[in-house]
Amino acid sequence: MAALWGLQGILQAFGWPLLARVVVAELPEQQRAKYWGTLSMAGNIGSMLTPYGMVFARHNGLSWRGIFLAAGFSGVVVSAIVWWLLCCGPHCHKVVSPAAKADSRVQHDRVQSVSSSVLGILTSPTLLVLMLCNMLSFGSSKCIKEWGAVYLRSTQLASSDLQVATLMFWSEVGGSCGAVLSGIVSTRLGGRHAVTCMLSAMLSSAALGALVWFCAGALSTASEKSVGAPVPFAVACVLQTMSLAGINGVRTLAGLHGAEVASKFGRVGMANAWLEAVGQVGSVLAGQPLGAVAAYASVTVEGSAADLDSAAGGITILVILGLASVLMVLLNAALLPQEASRLAQKASKTD
Repeated sequence: MAALWGLQGILQAFGWPLLARVVVAELPEQQRAKYWGTLSMAGNIGSMLTPYGMVFARHNGLSWRGIFLAAGFSGVVVSAIVWWLLCCGPHCHKVVSPAAKADSRVQHDRVQSVSSSVLGILTSPTLLVLMLCNMLSFGSSKCIKEWGAVYLRSTQLASSDLQVATLMFWSEVGGSCGAVLSGIVSTRLGGRHAVTCMLSAMLSSAALGALVWFCAGALSTASEKSVGAPVPFAVACVLQTMSLAGINGVRTLAGLHGAEVASKFGRVGMANAWLEAVGQVGSVLAGQPLGAVAAYASVTVEGSAADLDSAAGGITILVILGLASVLMVLLNAALLPQEASRLAQKASKTD
């Protein structure tokens, strides 16, 4: 069972690198960010709805084996449809001019001679920064989804399971909206992915900073040292929505930014594979390692009797999330000169 589950994880990881290659190859450059954001939003919505669909199927008498079979069969059907659209669809019959063919051959020869090795990707400062940014965004998103219920209850942002579920629902809504809005904003800005990611990270930094402030205020109030007021539940919903909206905005565009940077190497799929792999490292670190850090903070602040459900542990998780968002702001700010240069070069070629 473990081997099969690991295999499906390996096969699932093929998705985004190949999708990035399709988007760069088939869509007009000015519209890529918008479509990429829409694709990411669709993935988020699917992730939101699938558990409910599984529960609905189970309650209607379908066995867990049948549910797995139905999920696998749906994947085969969707893959077949996508293959047909890419390989046999109407766009495959378009006429390519001789000049375009010659330019394609020249580009292919240049790519093979200059970037035949992964070294071209791993020595690109821009791609390395984007890998780190991807790791932070993947880890932050995973942290909110995996540890959200813990820090929401421990910091008393939510006082019941229903409120926890409501806050987690709004965070998912924010993540979906952040994905599609980041694509739209980047398109309106002329493909300035780094600027859009920086603004998205600023949004999540502000939201998480406010959550830390309110939670610290509630903790101090409980100890009769008033620093701030407890946050109303409606405000907590707004801040939780903003936090994942900003994080997913960065997560969405970092991959597309990397694909466009790597297109000059002719290694779009390989670059996005590295971005995905490093991003998954962030997801792993956001699991048990982050929990261990939060537990250590709880014990340090509240003594050996404390556990991860203590307020100190929850606030520690929020602080780490906030610092990750601030670092994403700085990383994308560092990419602004490179992005301006890249867009200027494209504009000069167009003229």
